[in-house]
Amino acid sequence: MDGWAVPRDRPDDHRRPEAPLRKARPMSTILTPREASVAAPGWRLLAGQLHLSADFGDFDRAMEFVTAVAEVARTLDHHPDIDIRWSRVHLSVSTHAVGALTNRDVRLATQVSGLLADRGIQPDHARLSAVEIAIDTMDSDAIRPFWAAVLGRPLPKVELPDEEEPDVPDPDALGPRIRFEQLLAPCQVATGCAWTSGCPTTRPSGGSSTPGPRVAAW
Repeated sequence: MDGWAVPRDRPDDHRRPEAPLRKARPMSTILTPREASVAAPGWRLLAGQLHLSADFGDFDRAMEFVTAVAEVARTLDHHPDIDIRWSRVHLSVSTHAVGALTNRDVRLATQVSGLLADRGIQPDHARLSAVEIAIDTMDSDAIRPFWAAVLGRPLPKVELPDEEEPDVPDPDALGPRIRFEQLLAPCQVATGCAWTSGCPTTRPSGGSSTPGPRVAAW
């Protein structure tokens, strides 16, 4: 009927309620591995993440520390990976949304280090280790989607600093990190050509450009 409208305050007005405003996340500034390592003393840089390991003597003290870390993580809206083995706690942190280390990781690491100092506990990194699979290739851009699809891992969403080589990160941190190592073709060695990606003379037709993976451990 023309000219007829339902008043806004009628009980049968089934308009969709407005969605609550979400708290905006702070902007992330990507750091090089060196920058992040220097800014987070007491943490160890391994395979693109900052790591902290400490022994609290018993399970209850370890859990109390983890609870305190969780409060910091909620406040900062940035959450580390946490592993508890009775009295030992292992934390690792990176910014998964961009696949790199950022100022948000350093901010979290700084506050967690304060929690550790308050409890009179020193970091113990003697057992820390990480495994990477390094794949030699003359064209990493060509094979990166293949390895991401095979392993079911997402590719980084942003361009990483020059010091941080492109790879296929593991968002769940349950498997080894995949890193590509750039090979030089004979023509590049002879001429000093700096073209390292997409060069038609370095990509074999109809085949893979990688001789095979190598395993590295720290």
